[in-house]
Amino acid sequence: MTTREIERSKWNDYMASLTNMCLNRPVTIQVNSEELGDQVVVERAPFLGMAPELKGSEACSVDIEVGKAGSTDAFMHEVKCADRVMVREDDKGTPLAIDIEGEDPGSHVRIKTILTWV
Repeated sequence: MTTREIERSKWNDYMASLTNMCLNRPVTIQVNSEELGDQVVVERAPFLGMAPELKGSEACSVDIEVGKAGSTDAFMHEVKCADRVMVREDDKGTPLAIDIEGEDPGSHVRIKTILTWV
């Protein structure tokens, strides 16, 4: 198993590739923060996609969509002001987990969002 950082300039391509590779795989989303504690946001939901916001006022955010495509069960999780993306992969290069670190712009609280494929 290896862990590597994805350079910001490669986020768009990596996340597009990840979306194709992991589409509909069950994923758990958890947020960790020293100030707010650890919280499970979504548990064992189908992964629909992940993309960085490249333009506009949310240019530093990353959107993660899970649930059933095209239904009201779909859920969007936004990582605001993301500044670091780390991926843990198995020996074949299959993603096992992704850590996205960011900072809430209002409170300046550091938050880590962790996606784990189950």
